[in-house]
Order: sequence, then structure tokens, then C-alpha cells
Amino acid sequence: MARKLTILMLVALIAACGPGGKPAPGATGPEAASAPILAMTFGTKGEKEGQLTQPFGVAVDGEGNIYVSDLKGVQKFDPRGRFLLTFSGEHLGFPRGLAVVTSGHAGFGVELAKSTKERDRLSSQGNVYVADLVNHAIVKFDSQGRFLARFGREGEGAGEFRSPIDLTVDEEGNLYVVDQGNYRIQKLDPQGNVLLTFGRRGQGNGEFMRPRGVAVDGEGNIYVTDLGYYLAQKFDPQGNYLGRVGWSHSGENMWLMRGIVVDGEGNIYLLDGLNHRIQKFDPQGRLLLEFGRPGKEAGEFQDPEGLAMDRQGNLYVADKGNHRIQKFSPR
Repeated sequence: MARKLTILMLVALIAACGPGGKPAPGATGPEAASAPILAMTFGTKGEKEGQLTQPFGVAVDGEGNIYVSDLKGVQKFDPRGRFLLTFSGEHLGFPRGLAVVTSGHAGFGVELAKSTKERDRLSSQGNVYVADLVNHAIVKFDSQGRFLARFGREGEGAGEFRSPIDLTVDEEGNLYVVDQGNYRIQKLDPQGNVLLTFGRRGQGNGEFMRPRGVAVDGEGNIYVTDLGYYLAQKFDPQGNYLGRVGWSHSGENMWLMRGIVVDGEGNIYLLDGLNHRIQKFDPQGRLLLEFGRPGKEAGEFQDPEGLAMDRQGNLYVADKGNHRIQKFSPR
């Protein structure tokens, strides 16, 4: 009897985690044969704990826990997609993009750090930063959802924001914020001090029309998606323009670039909201793979918004229109 109950519990757990092992649909391109596998889906539409309403942002910590922002706030799930906790809602107006500090050397304690910068970086491990669109601020929480700090206010000065919509962190724990209404990127240290700003409104190289997503590679280069350009622009660590990824004049390839991540090999993944797909480019900007299609079935998308990648190269997609998160694993 006990064995039978154990088997039933395992079956229920697998069902709760969603379908796994299914090839990503709609795969094309030179690497189509190695398209990722759908590993998990979780989330249903609703207002209760663990349910999602139009998820926008997604992030993953070093333990594989998943953080999701939606119309209700920010929730934390374990690696299997099981609800853990809700962040303090009183400190958030309209959460959009979010990022988790996950860098650092395993087993290296804060007390062993040799510099103030190193101590600050290590002590910030697991902290979560949320872009609050309506309050024009970045809100900082610990991994248990406890409020720690708020950076910024509405304005055009350094450290001020107009409708910040997305952000990411680098290996040093510095923040890169898409300051959408000011048509720029701001780089902040973990305490919220401004280190760099770049960008302005316009249609030239290094300028933005509707900046949307941001990512940083292992060399410190910065990538920014722009809803007004159907592409991503690449900048060096000082904010100097280097090039672009994803431009096409072809009507069938008109994109709506939103989320963006860069893997450990420098490959760039762009989330195309208009065509409900993900595209992978090599470091030189050559298209390698695209997968996904519109729909409600597992592996399909409806108006996807956010994109994240963990240390193992798994992709997490905030599938907004289907009120769920989908995880894809490399083959």
C-alpha cells in the first residue's frame, strides 16, 4: 500500500511540473536539429498564490529558484515550479523586469573577502531587484521577499528614471537599467550609485526609440533590445556602440524584440513577441536557430515578454498571454 501511494505521489508531482522532454516546436535554422527540449511549464491564470496573471518578468537564482513578476506582484517558485512566497506588495507599484544576483565563487565566504567591493558583491548574493514602472524606481529585496532598499525617483538626472522597464546584473553585482522614458541605459552599483549612463532618443547608432530589454555578456558588453527598431544593439563596457543583432528589412521578419539573454559562449537569445518565438544568434550576429509559434499548447507562446537563463543554460520564458512560465533545456 505504501509503495502504491509513493508511486501515485510521484505521478502527481510530474503532472504538476507540466510536460517534459518535448522538442521545441517550429524549430528552423542551421541548429534546428539541436533545438532545446521543453522541460517544464507551470502557472495557471488566477489571483491566488502560485497563480499568474500576465507574467512579464522572470529571473532565476543560483539554486534554481524562479522569480516571476506579473500584474499582482512578484512571486518565488522552487526549481519544480512550486509556489514558495510572495514579495511584499506594499513596496511595489507596477513590477516589470527583475534580476537576481547570482555571481560569485562557490564556497567563498563574505568574511574572507579582501576588499569592500568584494564584500559588497558577495553579501548581495540572492538579492532581487525589480523595475517598478509607475513609481520610477528600482526596488531591492532579499531572497525571502523582504524589502531592503529603493533606488531612484522620477526625473531626468543621473540615478532618476522615467518608467524603468527592465534590468540585469553583471558578475560584479552591478545593475543595468532600461530607463525607457529617458531613452537610455543606467549602470548602478549594488548600493544604487550611478556608474555609467549612455543612450539618447533617436534613430542612429547608439540611440533608442523604445528600449525594452538588456543583457550583459561575460566580457562586459551590453545588449539592448528596442521595440522601435526590431533589433538589439551591442555596446562595449563603456557604453560605446559596437553593432546590431537582428535587423531585417523583410516584412516577414519584422520583429518585436523584448527579452534578451546571452549564454556563456556569447550566443544571443532574443524573444520576438510579435512572432511568438525565440531566436538564437552567434556572437557575430548570425542567426543559428529559431523556435516557437503562436498557440496555447506546451512549447507554444502567446505574447511572450520575459526571458531568463540559468547557469546550466536552461531558458525560462514568461509566456504572458498563456499566464505561465515555460522552461527549455539544451540537448
